[in-house]
This record gives sequence, C-alpha cells and structure tokens, in this order.
Amino acid sequence: MRLRVVLLSILFIVNTAYADSEGKRGFVLDIAVSGFFSPEVKSAKVISLVSHSNAEKVGIKIGDELVAVHECKIPGCPANKAKKLMTKKPGETVLLSFRREDQTIYAVKLVLE
Repeated sequence: MRLRVVLLSILFIVNTAYADSEGKRGFVLDIAVSGFFSPEVKSAKVISLVSHSNAEKVGIKIGDELVAVHECKIPGCPANKAKKLMTKKPGETVLLSFRREDQTIYAVKLVLE
C-alpha cells in the first residue's frame, strides 16, 4: 500500500511539473480519431474558448474545425504527431488552419500562453 501511495505521488508531481511547462492554447477541441495501434485524427472542432486568450485574439471561434497543425492535415494526421505539434512551451508558436462553418479556411499563428 505504501509503495502505491509513493508511486501515485511521484506520478502526480511529474504530471504537475509537465503541465506547468506546457503552454495554454486558449481553446478546447472535440477530437475524433480512427485506428487503435496508430490512431489518426479524423476531425477536431473547437467546443470552447477562453475569453481574452490569444486564441480569441487571433480570431478562433467556437464551431471552427481544425484542418491542419503546421503541415499535418486533418483528417489523416497521426494523433501522436498532432499532439506533439500542439504541445509547446509558453511563448512558442503553433501554426493552425481552421475551416469556418461557411467553409472558408483561415490560418493563424497562435502564441501559447
């Protein structure tokens, strides 16, 4: 039992330290993937947005569909690659392309907070 508590404590500390170094995007995606061993992103749609965040400032809106992270197109981008491309430190830039509900496509350079 004591070993389990120690391991859980270590995992919590490691995850907390990692979370502190990860930049905030300012939006939440509803992501659908396909595949089990090598999942690919099928779709990713903005479902919430943080007020006054950099995401809001660059024009991202709820309902926008993510169509590319850097040059990795969605659908088809491997999930682990998409996650790696979107996980940066505060101050780093992520290149994203979105499709609006009216089918217009736009690209943003999002500086993580």
